[in-house]
Amino acid sequence: NDSIKDLNIYRERWLVGASLEKYRNRNVYIAWYNGEAHHSLPISVNILYNALLKKLVAESNSSLVRPEDVGISLHQQTFEHFNPHSAFLPFFGRVYNSIFIPFSVSFIAAFYVLFPTHERVSKAKLLQLMTGLSIRLYWLSNFIFDYALYLLYFSTMFFVFLIWDRVFQYGLYFSTISSTSESTHTFTTCPLD
Repeated sequence: NDSIKDLNIYRERWLVGASLEKYRNRNVYIAWYNGEAHHSLPISVNILYNALLKKLVAESNSSLVRPEDVGISLHQQTFEHFNPHSAFLPFFGRVYNSIFIPFSVSFIAAFYVLFPTHERVSKAKLLQLMTGLSIRLYWLSNFIFDYALYLLYFSTMFFVFLIWDRVFQYGLYFSTISSTSESTHTFTTCPLD
């Protein structure tokens, strides 16, 4: 037995097979195949069907058809190339959207309120005294500068989304460009409340 001597030779040499068993006074034909070879299952079934067809033709005693003239052919038709990683790209895009973007936005919002909150809680007014501005002008200039940086960040993020959407053809962001611009505007104006 080849399988006892060397399993690798057995796996490489024997690809298909068939067996006949009796079950309740009926013949049961079993097609055997090697799982290592990708196409061994359809080849095994095809060989078994060809053998059964030739057996039936030979038993029919027909002089019109010879067993050598009949057969079932098997053709391989390949599918278009499919990259399994491309199926996960929309999933990772959604994970990126749902986890990392809100996480980064929260840090950016916290960055802008860190120093003014510290100034207000400590009542030291160090930044205000250092700039030499009045209270209203200090807060107005602080707001304008922070809002300008915030708009710069979101416009950059908006164009990154645009490029990301066009390159990977997700349709996640820009199926309707107005919804993306409205959500971006919402994120930029929410810190004002």
